[in-house]
Amino acid sequence: MMQKVIKILLVIIGSIIVIIALITATLVLTGNVEIGFDSNGNFQVEIKNNNDNLDSYDQIIQATLTTYPTDIFVYGEDCKFRKNVKFKQIEKLSDENLKSDKKYKVIVFNDLYDKTDLTDDDIAVLKKYVLEGDYALFYTGRKHMDAFIAKGFATEHVVEGDIGFALRHSGGTVIETDGLWDETSLEYYETNNPELLGESVFIFIERIIRED
Repeated sequence: MMQKVIKILLVIIGSIIVIIALITATLVLTGNVEIGFDSNGNFQVEIKNNNDNLDSYDQIIQATLTTYPTDIFVYGEDCKFRKNVKFKQIEKLSDENLKSDKKYKVIVFNDLYDKTDLTDDDIAVLKKYVLEGDYALFYTGRKHMDAFIAKGFATEHVVEGDIGFALRHSGGTVIETDGLWDETSLEYYETNNPELLGESVFIFIERIIRED
């Protein structure tokens, strides 16, 4: 009787070992676990974070969805974001459309091909939320640069060679960033990398979060 019990236990233990081996092999093959020896010759098993399988663009996207909740409002043309990006495409700059309870808020005014109009009322709304509030602004375009300069959003030196500018808040100060986009960026975007604009927006967002 005892021998049968022992045999059954051995079969169960053997089955468990096989299952564990299969699970481990699957994790290793998918890159979620690394098995090997450290510099001292000790055997080690390292469980990798799922973020290790994401590229830098996806890692920033994931951060805005989880650790650093961010509202992204897009006004103007399509930014060609990746499908996992959550954003709000708005047809009008207004108090209603820019409502947010998130810590980080970014208005993306994408007018790369100068097709979007911008009225005095629109500029007043942007001034309220960006210059007087805590929203960041990422603008691509040339058409409205003179208006932005006249209203105190940007300075003269941005115009030469740049396609747009960005504004962020740091230490209670509005900081202007230029040089984010130029003719070279636009050409590369059109011919080689349609994700370049989306990546640029998220690099800007990462900077906002990092400096906070």
